[in-house]
Amino acid sequence: MADCVRLIHEESVRRALVSISAEMHRARDEGRTEDADALAAKLSRLAADAPHLRRTLAVR
Repeated sequence: MADCVRLIHEESVRRALVSISAEMHRARDEGRTEDADALAAKLSRLAADAPHLRRTLAVR
């Protein structure tokens, strides 16, 4: 059961990272610097909260 919960959490974090990253790039492309900076900070916090996922994401 714990493995299932961990896998669901990891997938949720992965999806959030991808979604936030895409929105950050869109904001930068549209010249919304403040939004892009806020999203970059959010992305950084999320990655810092799940350091074990960074290795997993780097492989993909």
